[in-house]
Amino acid sequence: TIPLMKKKGFSPIFAASLTAISANGGAFMPPVMGAAAFIMVEFISWNYWHICGAAILPAILYYFACYMAADLEAAKRGIAGIPLEERPLLRDVLKRSFLIVIPFVALLVTLGMLSTTPQRAAAVAFVTLVIVYVAQQVFSGKMTVPEFFRYLIRVFESGTKSMLAIISTCACAGMIVGVINTTGLGMQLSSIMVDLSGGQLLPLLLLTMAASLILGMGLPVTACYIILAVLAAPALIQAGVAPIGAHLFVFYFGIVSGLTPPVALTAYVAAGIAHTPVFRTGVYSFLIAFVTFLIPFVWIYQPSLIFQGPLANTILYFLLCAVSIISLAAGVMGYLFTRINLPERILFFLSGLAIIIPEITSTLAGLVMLSLLAAFNYLKGKKTKEQAAR
Repeated sequence: TIPLMKKKGFSPIFAASLTAISANGGAFMPPVMGAAAFIMVEFISWNYWHICGAAILPAILYYFACYMAADLEAAKRGIAGIPLEERPLLRDVLKRSFLIVIPFVALLVTLGMLSTTPQRAAAVAFVTLVIVYVAQQVFSGKMTVPEFFRYLIRVFESGTKSMLAIISTCACAGMIVGVINTTGLGMQLSSIMVDLSGGQLLPLLLLTMAASLILGMGLPVTACYIILAVLAAPALIQAGVAPIGAHLFVFYFGIVSGLTPPVALTAYVAAGIAHTPVFRTGVYSFLIAFVTFLIPFVWIYQPSLIFQGPLANTILYFLLCAVSIISLAAGVMGYLFTRINLPERILFFLSGLAIIIPEITSTLAGLVMLSLLAAFNYLKGKKTKEQAAR
């Protein structure tokens, strides 16, 4: 995606940053949510599908923020879409790839509908994948049966070597969790954080966010979540936050630690591919992704966003968050209908913050401010285009 974005006219650093942000969010996007979601099932004793349901709207908002950043940057640079003759035909893509969907469906059915263990679901998905590959390769004449078995041996060999890194990571995380549980450090840290916050929820959330970002730096997502679920989540639960909200909160910030300098590993990898300055790419990724850092605070104060409340409230706060993201993205990217100067960017940013605060007065004030700013920006853009046409 980075070379394609550069080819279309995006700056290398924006291409690297947006790719890093998009890739980083994959661990939070249902229905898979990475291996950490399977572990969350054990921690809070929830059905896997219920966890996916709770995470879906925040994940959609995360990617909506990515989309708005890309759309506004493209509009600012005058970048058009891919020409029709360069686009692949949908029927050709589906014809090549529909078989790949079968193992994925098998995983979701066994894990969600049949409520099997994650290990059994993975085994069923693997067997299904082998069967699909046989059907695709052997029956089409691309590979003989002996060639397939030799290939399967190489798959087992490669898979075993790849699993060593995951096994060692989980084993080390298990040791840390064991030490924390044995010494009682987890409950002590939770009590310390509650004491430091003075019993107030917002300071506790900020402390938990900071702890999640720091502990998550440089760790794989699964190991990061295991440690945070033991160290940070109990503090929020102790303060009265629902277990699902607390665990999703620390899980989310453990993931976005990959975009947070000074150890923004995901952004640094993207910088290497795009050949951009490493630390500058990390900072730029953080600035673009800053909009997404506010989403977890919304579901803590308004659990309806994770379907822990009336459906009407869920729809309302989802739409308010979407509007807030548009305002915040305009402030960060410096563009809406036309370029935005610094004072206007600050006002767009403040209006977005006001909208997302779950309090009716600030929300209404933010909506009014955004409406006025958007109207002014639209008229200014229209005037600029008329002057350019002359």
